[in-house]
Amino acid sequence: MTTAPSRGTTACWTSNAPDIRVRDFGRRNGTYVNGVKIGQREAGQAPEDADHRHFPEHDLRTGDEIALGPTVLRVHIDAPRACFEVG
Repeated sequence: MTTAPSRGTTACWTSNAPDIRVRDFGRRNGTYVNGVKIGQREAGQAPEDADHRHFPEHDLRTGDEIALGPTVLRVHIDAPRACFEVG
């Protein structure tokens, strides 16, 4: 599953089980993974301008915490063992 960026998108999750990634698309206050900022648009930059910049994806693991302002999401990956053996 992929959440495609749009003008109002602030963060994007992509999944190719059992892998999951997060990307910041120019949140004004940034996106944090385990307390480390992974992206933020430049001061004074409009959201629609930030969407056109390249923001790298960050791999996530069970137990990681994604902070979007006061909201904190904890990652839990529960994939069948067969997903880990395919490749």
